[in-house]
Amino acid sequence: MQEHYAPENLTVNTNWWGIFFNWDDVTQIVHAKKYSVDVEGCVWYKYWYTDWHWDCPCVEVSMGTSDWNCDMTDSHLWMWKSNFASLLADAIYDETGIYPDFISGFCGQAKVKALAPKTDKGRQNNPFSDPAYFCTWLFKWID
Repeated sequence: MQEHYAPENLTVNTNWWGIFFNWDDVTQIVHAKKYSVDVEGCVWYKYWYTDWHWDCPCVEVSMGTSDWNCDMTDSHLWMWKSNFASLLADAIYDETGIYPDFISGFCGQAKVKALAPKTDKGRQNNPFSDPAYFCTWLFKWID
């Protein structure tokens, strides 16, 4: 059975509009056809006319390069902050039953792993990269 390797050198960069996850290709895996980025952390959000919440449960979001990139074998993932905020809003709802009206910021970590889809391996518990920590302002009203 072929051993799987974790991606290395994961970085997370943000600007006013987007979030960019970047890592080194996993060249040791012949069939590494896509990557999965998992992000977990705390979200600063507002629900209707209540106070600001920072002590919400830890939320986790998983994003695949096949979902956000033109080429799912890319060793990076870029997304609009508004899309990231919407994913976080769904995760908050799944954890708490509350769907936030406004998401202000996020602090947490990202990890990435390589996947080899359609290789009849079933669930792929491949190793994750070392985490990259980041915080970002989102300022997104949720529709």
